[in-house]
Amino acid sequence: MTDKIYFDETTTIEDLEYEITTSGAVLKYGEFAIAVMVTDEGYAAAIYKFIETPKEDGYDWVDAPLYFIEQADGFFKDTGHAVRWAFDRMG
Repeated sequence: MTDKIYFDETTTIEDLEYEITTSGAVLKYGEFAIAVMVTDEGYAAAIYKFIETPKEDGYDWVDAPLYFIEQADGFFKDTGHAVRWAFDRMG
């Protein structure tokens, strides 16, 4: 059993939504995105930040590039706890 899964270093919200099942979540939060993926061990969470902003660079926000900030150590029992971890980390 592992305590982490692999999240891409760079991606978009659209690509994250494609990769994450309906049991997970992708949330835009200001200049950040939260990704929650369900696994056999529980719910994994990661935080991304926009590399380029839709307003500045003409991207639709689902296509704007994101880079990986961090991932939670271990897994959560549900999506809500995973999202709460991300909000706590972002301040």
